[in-house]
Amino acid sequence: MKLKHFSLFVAMVFSLAAFSASAELKIAVVNATRAIFESEEAKSAFAEIEKDLLPEQQELQDLQQEIQALNERFTKDASVMSAAESRELRKQIDDKNDEFQYRGQRWDKNLQDRQAQVLERLSPKFQAVLQDLVELEGYDLVLNQDQRIFLYVNPKHDVTRRMTEMLNNLSEE
Repeated sequence: MKLKHFSLFVAMVFSLAAFSASAELKIAVVNATRAIFESEEAKSAFAEIEKDLLPEQQELQDLQQEIQALNERFTKDASVMSAAESRELRKQIDDKNDEFQYRGQRWDKNLQDRQAQVLERLSPKFQAVLQDLVELEGYDLVLNQDQRIFLYVNPKHDVTRRMTEMLNNLSEE
């Protein structure tokens, strides 16, 4: 899939090179995800998400400490435990590890889903700001740096910070 994107990109560059021989081409590069994530509205939304998920994160940390304490107990007392006690403690550790893995994955998915919701909610604003910037600056082409297909981008073409500032100004209105 990346090869297909790269091939498409190479074809586009050669087409643009031919075009630029006859006219001046104005190009900008933006990291769309970073522009959105660094906007004040996104930062505020992420702070709210972090606040909402903090109790569950604390529970996960507590569970991890329980597991560590059980492991330390097992290591320390294994030589004086009966086989039954050893099996029971090992089962407790395994059960707690399973619970930790399950709850941790659920927490991660919840975080990713909520971050995606923020991106989805702010995407129309980003598109509006992008259109304003294109019209204001007269760009012929704006490339998304998120795809990571560029080996080098001259910083003078990177408009990510400007996009974030424009998103912040749009939120203030």
